[in-house]
Amino acid sequence: MADAQELRTKFLHNSARMILLSSPSTSRYLAHQSVELDYAQSTKSSSSAETVCAACGNLLLPGWTASTRIVTRTTATTSKTTSRSNNRKKILSRRCATCQRISKQVADISVDARRRRRTPAASVSEHRHMDVVPAESPAESAPEKTTKTSSKKRAKARKDREGLQALLNKSAQNKTGPSLNLMDLMRQP
Repeated sequence: MADAQELRTKFLHNSARMILLSSPSTSRYLAHQSVELDYAQSTKSSSSAETVCAACGNLLLPGWTASTRIVTRTTATTSKTTSRSNNRKKILSRRCATCQRISKQVADISVDARRRRRTPAASVSEHRHMDVVPAESPAESAPEKTTKTSSKKRAKARKDREGLQALLNKSAQNKTGPSLNLMDLMRQP
């Protein structure tokens, strides 16, 4: 019996998804019925509970029928031995565009790979900060100026190659001697 109810819930949810564009109100009704059946079974189906508004039955599509916001929160640690990465939670809140109800979901996340790379680099940069940095010599700044001037020269050369005057010069070079035109053909001998 529970298997039949689960199949009915999935059917209602899939039907609501299929007719969302053609009939949004019927889609909301079917989705709302699937959510009610899901709660009656007291086992939450991950697909319908996360993607359907429990109040009105609207399908929650981020950016279209719902606005989504993700907040990362850390809980206070009781001892210093536990790592903070174990206590990070991501709270996903969705605001339904139809009834303005906010549904929240909590999920555990791992530390970002980018942050793992930054942490050792940050400690290395702190050690470098204590070192004495030598002053710049004028010889080091001279190549930088020549780079700027050479880039200006390259830009000017590119402009000369690809500019309007260059195109006119190319077309003038491509023209061969006198050729026939319309007036030559209209003359009668």
